[in-house]
Amino acid sequence: MKTLEIEADITPDGLVVNARLPSSCRPWFGRRAKFIMILPGTQDDSVQRQQRIQKWRSLLKETKTLPQAMEITEADIAAEIDAYRKGA
Repeated sequence: MKTLEIEADITPDGLVVNARLPSSCRPWFGRRAKFIMILPGTQDDSVQRQQRIQKWRSLLKETKTLPQAMEITEADIAAEIDAYRKGA
């Protein structure tokens, strides 16, 4: 199944309007096409977002102070990245 992300406006009464496919994608579909919309949930308010950011920063700060993290060298990191890129 192919996926395509498009923007559309939805009116208060639930009508989808101003939804247009890019011309390069139109050949993917016939005269009519069925589509499924996946709508994102409501966005967190700014207080919740800031709390999550603060928790994330605290976790990163704590992780950096772990003894295991202090022993990792730039060479270790480069070797791991290289191995990953080679599929090892």
